[in-house]
Amino acid sequence: MMLKEKLKVQIKKCRNNLREVFVSDYVIWA
Repeated sequence: MMLKEKLKVQIKKCRNNLREVFVSDYVIWA
């Protein structure tokens, strides 16, 4: 696996985690 591809995958994972955290926070505060 190339480094660039690895980074892309990790960034994607991070974004998904951030989105999930944001959504759960939003639900709690809504």
